[in-house]
Amino acid sequence: MGSPRSLPAVRVRIWQVLLRAETGERHLTLTPSGIHAMVSSWLHRSPGGDGEPHSEEHRYAVRWRQVSEFAVLVELRLFDDFLTPLLVDRVAFGNRERLGMVTLRVEGIQEVASVNLAEIAGRPSKGWRLRFPEGVTFKRGDVFMPWPDPYLLLGSIQRRLALICGRDRDEQRLPREVMASVFPTQVELQSVRWTEGDPSRASLRDVRVALGEVDWLCTGDEASSSLIDRLLQVGELTGIGARTAWGTGVLEIADRVPMRSIVAGNKRHSRRGPSRPSGIGRTGRTPFPRFAGESGEWGFDDERPGGSQGRRFGSE
Repeated sequence: MGSPRSLPAVRVRIWQVLLRAETGERHLTLTPSGIHAMVSSWLHRSPGGDGEPHSEEHRYAVRWRQVSEFAVLVELRLFDDFLTPLLVDRVAFGNRERLGMVTLRVEGIQEVASVNLAEIAGRPSKGWRLRFPEGVTFKRGDVFMPWPDPYLLLGSIQRRLALICGRDRDEQRLPREVMASVFPTQVELQSVRWTEGDPSRASLRDVRVALGEVDWLCTGDEASSSLIDRLLQVGELTGIGARTAWGTGVLEIADRVPMRSIVAGNKRHSRRGPSRPSGIGRTGRTPFPRFAGESGEWGFDDERPGGSQGRRFGSE
């Protein structure tokens, strides 16, 4: 079986930006559309300036969560080196940013990880448990499809990989027999939605996403499963599907089934059901790499605007 070309030495850089409402501001009401509008002002092209084109596929992905009543942490995955100096130039400590009707102040910005795609190696696995903590959806025309079908999911990663690498998509395409060797065996998903658009222009529409977990089984050999595993690891970095610049499409490999394991039916370890994503009302799960909130990361004193530093993220 032939295999796609090895991944190039391209780095995905992961940045985190902490923003906090100014003193006297109302509490935050965060929406995916609001976060997207703010991030667009950082990374997209302004008249006569540099940045991402608004009409093309984005070379970044977003994840965010509200860490207190008055603070939000935004994580950016940058797929092109030109975006890093652009971000640093436009988002500086102390800057004021608008998020809807609220004024935020940048309390911190830092690069937390840098991953070389060429160093990603696939791990032969009989199966995977995939988690979508912030919801996932795929788009065809004007229709959103909240179903992480293997062909849609793997195809999405391959298209994004081709965008990052600057190669033809066919060069990163998995052989047909590899794609056909993986299928879902267990699904624990729920569908949620948010509304985006301008009410004054009657342009509102629902975006539907699926969140939760699915189990995949691979019937191929070690080489096939290694290719799939490598692609899934890339998806953990880049996000999958549509609306990744809004905060959806986060993928986590929650578990792997070793090649020598014997699959007995669809038995699974018990666990709680899917939680709502942070973009639709509640704090999401920890991503890969982890959000700030562990030892050595930023902190703040309390949940009021203008609080001093001294308390860890996540201790709301």
